[in-house]
Amino acid sequence: MVLQPIVIILEILISIVHFLGFNGFVRVGQLFGEGRGFAGFLALVVSIIFMSIALFSSFIYIRIAR
Repeated sequence: MVLQPIVIILEILISIVHFLGFNGFVRVGQLFGEGRGFAGFLALVVSIIFMSIALFSSFIYIRIAR
């Protein structure tokens, strides 16, 4: 119960910015700008996955807290 909000915040950070070795949405724009389309696409997929995990974790945490 205590660590889950920290994990959710880390997942959101990972999905938005270049954090802990993962490419976020900011890095996706840079990759597409450099002409690395496939790497940008893969980074976009990973960012979407991490954002969905963060949203689902938030939903589960709220349901358990009630």
